Amino acid sequence: MADNDLEFTAEADPRVTGALRSHYAAPRDEAYWESLQAQVMARIAAGARASWLQVAAGWARPGLAAAAAVLLVAAALFQLNRDEPESISFAAMTQIASQPEFIYIENDAASQRDETLRLVVSH
Repeated sequence: MADNDLEFTAEADPRVTGALRSHYAAPRDEAYWESLQAQVMARIAAGARASWLQVAAGWARPGLAAAAAVLLVAAALFQLNRDEPESISFAAMTQIASQPEFIYIENDAASQRDETLRLVVSH
């Protein structure tokens, strides 16, 4: 193939231009346009009558796919976090056990009054 075979000129070939214009020209038959208008108006009327269930049904498959993707990502993250070792060591546990601490358990008001009365009466 020669180099000049790939060159394009700004001048249009009249035969190609004529063929393209006749191929892509709008139909001249009035029945075509009336039929097209009837189809468009029928489609608009059918879309206006659609209930919310029909609209929701169209979103069901993409919604289920998105929910499945979210569940897969959540399961993968849960599995990654589950395999991590515990951050509390044995030495840390023994240090906590060797130090005395006071544990205060909060009860309801009636049991606190009873405990205070018993403490006061015993002295």
